[in-house]
Amino acid sequence: MNILMAGVFDSEADLYNTVRQLKEAGIQAEDISVVSRRVKMLEKLSQLTGTQPPQTGDSSKMVIGILREVAAGFQVLPEPAAVSGPAAERAAGAGIGGGEDSLAKALAGMGIPEDEASWYEKQIEQDQVLVLLACEPAYRRRVSEIFNRNSVVNR
Repeated sequence: MNILMAGVFDSEADLYNTVRQLKEAGIQAEDISVVSRRVKMLEKLSQLTGTQPPQTGDSSKMVIGILREVAAGFQVLPEPAAVSGPAAERAAGAGIGGGEDSLAKALAGMGIPEDEASWYEKQIEQDQVLVLLACEPAYRRRVSEIFNRNSVVNR
């Protein structure tokens, strides 16, 4: 049975190094999820590392998505999360900063304890990046080493 591992990073360089090292350790790029509010950075990560391209939810492709982004800019609505990898199905487009469809609720729905999910959402709100990975228990130690070597910012 797979375990879920998570790490928060505040540097793009640390993020890129982490994903590259995870792949070198045998983790498939398509098994790595990355959550951020910076879509362009996730697009660049996808191009450089082969991770899946970011998604921001179906509504972001329509007029309502554009209106939502404008409202988020005025802090009327929460900004939508950009998510790449397997977590995109549940979390892409979830609101960053609370609300009914918050990112914290989406993360909790994936099995992350609610207090941790809220903490992760706050970190993303502060422009940090969350890496999620479901892996076999045998990888736990190796993934932890990679996260720590690349300045993971966990609580």
